[in-house]
Amino acid sequence: MSDSPSPRQRIGDDDRQAAFDALGVAFREGRLDVVEYDQRCREIVESVYEEDLAEVFIDIPRRVEKSPGSPGSPASPGSPASVSSSRAPERVYTESEVQRAHVSGARKRFGTMCLISLASVLLVLLSEEPLFLAAIPAALVGLYVLRWGPQSWNVMSAREVERRERRELKAAERRQALERRVARREVRAEITDSAMRWASGALNRKNQP
Repeated sequence: MSDSPSPRQRIGDDDRQAAFDALGVAFREGRLDVVEYDQRCREIVESVYEEDLAEVFIDIPRRVEKSPGSPGSPASPGSPASVSSSRAPERVYTESEVQRAHVSGARKRFGTMCLISLASVLLVLLSEEPLFLAAIPAALVGLYVLRWGPQSWNVMSAREVERRERRELKAAERRQALERRVARREVRAEITDSAMRWASGALNRKNQP
């Protein structure tokens, strides 16, 4: 028995946001007046299936304007997109290359730390001044906490890179979720305000002799 696609496809927040964008384009083009726009915004919020959204755009085109930097849109001369496309592609390093660079940098830092420690001990022995021993913890903090030295000494390991990418991905997901919540609140506030204006106008018309 083959799995056939469901005739009714449920929509999500991204689908509703795309519908709002397309409805805004139609409104800016003069295809809808304010009342029609508000009414169709409410219909988008109440939509559950794709066919419900299709009813909203039954007599108007459903398209979204592309920004200059969006995929598929031509880049103007001198724009960041055209400048970046003319540059050479960035080098992509494999996990083994990253690990080798990390090990090499760690060895150089450790060697530097050993030399500073040895020099501090020799200075203490020659001058009988224990103050030179303070160079050892200072070098330890500088090399391993403040990461002094060339960039090649401080290459992260493959595991550290993976952890950082996961943190950045989670942060981006949280930002996107927050933006969607803010957009939903704005839409609800706009719809509520439109409904209040409509109700107030209806009551005023009803009270007129």
